[in-house]
Amino acid sequence: NASNLYQYNLWFAVLNSNGNLAYGPVKLTNNQWGNYEQGYVYYSDAKIETNTDNRFLLAWNRGFISQYNENADLYFMIRNGDGSVYSGSTNMTADVENADDYSNLILTSLSGNKFYVLYTRWIRDEEYGYYYVYPKYRVLNSDGDLLVEETDANLPWPWINDSIQLPDGNIILVHENYDYGMDTSFAGYTVLSASNYSIINLGSLSHLTAANISPSTLSVTKSPDGKAIITWMDENRRYLYYALLHSTGTVLSGPAIFDFFEYGANINTDGYAITTNSWAPAAEGD
Repeated sequence: NASNLYQYNLWFAVLNSNGNLAYGPVKLTNNQWGNYEQGYVYYSDAKIETNTDNRFLLAWNRGFISQYNENADLYFMIRNGDGSVYSGSTNMTADVENADDYSNLILTSLSGNKFYVLYTRWIRDEEYGYYYVYPKYRVLNSDGDLLVEETDANLPWPWINDSIQLPDGNIILVHENYDYGMDTSFAGYTVLSASNYSIINLGSLSHLTAANISPSTLSVTKSPDGKAIITWMDENRRYLYYALLHSTGTVLSGPAIFDFFEYGANINTDGYAITTNSWAPAAEGD
């Protein structure tokens, strides 16, 4: 603090099914100290996903900021299930010029050992000082090969919080839907086609107890029978909601209150507030 120095690094570890350390932790980056005058590197949006061939895709935003300039790139790495390196750190967006920053990095595991990588690029207008945002996506395989080059996502809202592919192939994205006329934010969802990643449906979810939602609390997972389960909280984070959707986007149940917290609650805000669980009770269990 006394020297106004910064140092960011990323670490990686693997836990076994009992929660014990199976590999690592290891440092993925070797960043040095820096400050605003000299410039320093920062990392954000670190995400992880795995696929049926038991490899991890790790991805993150690496930015450089100083009093003279700022720029950023997205990097990724493939790790084996035991934590060992399959492919080293790779600059995913080296082919892009003049990106000031990236955000909303989302990784989705796809069938066929593929990954859908969604992100928002920020480009600063030097004349007026504000930023333009552009939702983009790429598709990689678990070897790290680029299968679909960077493509405009053409989404109605660039701030995606979480995503999942359902067994029939459709991809569910969850995000805030803000109605400017009502000045109200809703829990939104967008359904993408598995064949060309285009939009096939979208909608909003609302509950009488929430005038506005807390967008960062949105999360999605899948039920054993291939439905989408979406959870989120109201702006005061006192109610936790859920809804059950068909893979086409048809709402089957909810929105309903799952839990209530008298003094409020905090949940994971990186899209990991809900996930699947392979645990099953003992046969003699109730």
